Amino acid sequence: PSSPPPQPSSSGIAGHLLISEVLFDAEGSDGGKEFIELFNPTDQVLDISGWSIQHVSSSGSTSKKNFESTDGVAPHGFFLVWLGNDPRADMVWASGSLNNTSATIYLVNGTVAVSGQNPVSVDAFSYNIVDWNGFAAGMSLERKPATNGVCFSASVSGNGCDTDSVSDWEVRLSPEPQNTQSPSE
Repeated sequence: PSSPPPQPSSSGIAGHLLISEVLFDAEGSDGGKEFIELFNPTDQVLDISGWSIQHVSSSGSTSKKNFESTDGVAPHGFFLVWLGNDPRADMVWASGSLNNTSATIYLVNGTVAVSGQNPVSVDAFSYNIVDWNGFAAGMSLERKPATNGVCFSASVSGNGCDTDSVSDWEVRLSPEPQNTQSPSE
C-alpha cells in the first residue's frame, strides 16, 4: 500500500516526502553523474512502492521511473535515485537524464505520467539556472532545513523547508548525495 497523500505545509516544514537535492548539470559529460535525492521529514516509514519520479523538460517532454515494490524511506532518512549507475544508488534510473538549464522534477504517488499544467504530485521542484547566481556545472541544488517553521542554511541538518518557493533551496558547491544507508537527520 502507498503512503497517505502529502499534508499541506503552512509552517514551512513539510509533512511529506520531499525532493531534497538535485545534481542536474555535472561537470563534463552528465552521463551517470546526475542524481535526485529524497528526504523523509516525518516520524514514520514512507512506502513509495507504486510511486514514480518524473522529469518534464522545458520543451514538455516527459520521462519517468517507477519505484520498486520494496522501496521505502525511513523516518528522517534519505533515498537516492541515480541517473546512470553508481554504487550509492538506492534506485538506478539507467535511461534517465535531466535537462541542464531548466525543467521540473515531480515525485508522484502513482505511475501515470504527469500531464497538463497541474499534475497531482507529492512534491515538485522546478529549476532554471538563471535563478541561481553563481551556479556552475558540477554544483547541486539542495533544499534548506527547517526547524520550528523557520528555514535555515544547509549547515543545519534536515531538508524539510517547504514554502513552495525558490528560497527553499540553495546552491551546494560540492554535492553530497545521501541514500538509505546515510545517518538519519
